[in-house]
Amino acid sequence: MPLPARDYKKILEIIEVIYSIPNRTLLFQTYCKELQTLVRFPSAALIASDPASGNFLLQDSQVFNTPMDGLMLFCLYYWPLQPLVTSGVDVTQNFTSMRITDVISASRHSSTEYCRDFQVPLHIFYELNMTLKSRTGTMAGIGMHRSRTDRDFTDREKEIIDILLPHLSRALSNIDDILKGQVLTPSIKSRLERVSLSIRQQEIAFLVMQGFSNREIARRLYISEQTVKDHLVAIFETMKVRRRGELTARILGITTPA
Repeated sequence: MPLPARDYKKILEIIEVIYSIPNRTLLFQTYCKELQTLVRFPSAALIASDPASGNFLLQDSQVFNTPMDGLMLFCLYYWPLQPLVTSGVDVTQNFTSMRITDVISASRHSSTEYCRDFQVPLHIFYELNMTLKSRTGTMAGIGMHRSRTDRDFTDREKEIIDILLPHLSRALSNIDDILKGQVLTPSIKSRLERVSLSIRQQEIAFLVMQGFSNREIARRLYISEQTVKDHLVAIFETMKVRRRGELTARILGITTPA
């Protein structure tokens, strides 16, 4: 059953918001709060990992309405006992969320060590789990939680999450790249900020400067090619240029012939 128009409207609002936040902690907290208007969940956790080694990075992990101690226990002991892990399902292959009950019935799950010793003390039972990926590999996993007195996550809620997943991945990747100096150099960033481009427009303008086509930009940013074109029209108008080469020259402060 297709999502109603009001759901898509809110999804687009969430996408716009998360791309505008330059801080990892604030991004996850804001994402959860905004998402709660569409998908109810009392708590959530983001567990960061090193794309190269797969090791957990607790210093970059985040919690939402759940204790950090619980996240540490999960990483140090309980994650191999999580039903999606014990079932052998590879949840890292695509942007698709999975419920615990997709691989084990609720009645069987209630008798597992993971449920009894880890979930029950934290007052959770149902989980919706998903993987965030960067260009170099898996960079985080997210678990959203509900208590046993709640109902499980629905197919509609999974669909909403799955639409948002690539955008959340990209937004977090952007923050990581900026921190590593791989997106905008300070001089170019300051030049773009001075001409009042939005965060998304700055990103597109920078990719244009690197020689990427509209199609390549759309693929990198998980947006449609038409959206890229619409942003470029606005960028050209703001920068008072007509071509991509003129845009690069204007950003770099190079005078071009009339």
